[in-house]
Amino acid sequence: MELLGARIRRERVRLGWDQAEFAQRMGVGQQAVSGWERGASRPRRAMVGLLADLFGIDVDVLIREAGYVAATADTPTEGVRPVRPRLTLLPLQSLPPEQFESFSADLARLLHPDAAVHRVGGQGHKQYGLDVVVNHPRGKPTGIQCKRERQFGPQKVKDAVAALTTPVRRCYIFLARIASPSARAEIKKHPRWKLWDADDISRTVRRLPLDDALQLVDTYFGGWREAFLGVAQPSPWLTTRDFFLPYSGIVSYDGQLVGRDDELASLLSLTESAGDLGVLFGRGGLGKTRLLRAFAELAEQHRHATVRFLAPQTPPGPADFELLPTGDHLVVIVDDAHDRPDLAAVLLAIRRTRPQAKVLLAMRPYGEAQLSADLRQVGLHPSEIAIGGSTTWIGRRQRSLHGRHCRLGPPPRLSSDWPASALTARC
Repeated sequence: MELLGARIRRERVRLGWDQAEFAQRMGVGQQAVSGWERGASRPRRAMVGLLADLFGIDVDVLIREAGYVAATADTPTEGVRPVRPRLTLLPLQSLPPEQFESFSADLARLLHPDAAVHRVGGQGHKQYGLDVVVNHPRGKPTGIQCKRERQFGPQKVKDAVAALTTPVRRCYIFLARIASPSARAEIKKHPRWKLWDADDISRTVRRLPLDDALQLVDTYFGGWREAFLGVAQPSPWLTTRDFFLPYSGIVSYDGQLVGRDDELASLLSLTESAGDLGVLFGRGGLGKTRLLRAFAELAEQHRHATVRFLAPQTPPGPADFELLPTGDHLVVIVDDAHDRPDLAAVLLAIRRTRPQAKVLLAMRPYGEAQLSADLRQVGLHPSEIAIGGSTTWIGRRQRSLHGRHCRLGPPPRLSSDWPASALTARC
């Protein structure tokens, strides 16, 4: 146990934590940490996994140093599965000052989606007692001060309050470390002020919709997604920016979309219709992917939609569908759906986990036969869907694209298993 105690003390000092802060991260009292470091006691076997995650050390090494037989037993006769609790505190104190302010601004944007959030200058600028301002649609703004001090007691709270010269409805102090009881007692004397320490901030991030929490953690704490959120792999659901990032710099994709107003308007109608399914057919080289990009950007900017693309050649597992955003205006786009042998399973899983979501499939015309089979598996009857030469045009006219004609088919009638009024577009 002395060997483990020496390692705990060495790693704690390396990470810049005092015994109280380390005890908070481990969920134990400071006396327990003191006993570990002196070799007078050892962490419970169930806690060794958390130590390994905090220190970045192989768990088997710590198990041996603690004197346990194995990760699953205190004695050779035991066979209890080890507990690997998730980390509960983000390493906010490891962020440089400007990154901590950026993190705070991004968190505020997620908490106040209808507000305009911005940082108040940077180092060397006069900031009027604020680092981040949250401008609400009406009324006074909310202010945030970002503090990374190792010691933040009552006097520091008073100084923060005195520094504020901007009229606000409320002001938060975001503290990168654990707040002392005396600091919390002082903040209570100031009615419009709130103190969020590392524990409060970390808890708030965990309570975000998982998709938002993943983006925030991946942006500022690379490598922490599994230890903090329990999600091991990157999400297969890409934002519009991430999906089109590989196409950046390619003229045929970056150029302005021209001559597709009718098709674009018809796709946008999906975001407001009662239907949940849209299909866009297009031969190669006609601009189908550019049309999807324009649709996604306009849907997000003007229809308040949350758009996610299914990553190509990435079969999502059952747990991946829980990573989809949970809002009421979710649009899931599956490009090159004709190349997905798992299309029926994807549609069923989206319908089960996010029944409010709209789904837009984009594919080549030769995928119609397989699409009919896939739709039959999710409760849509191909005989009821007007795929083909209908004379009822959603756009009421044909539009030429690169010398070829594009036409839009009528809204098909769907079975009760999938809400009615899907959209079929032909290019």
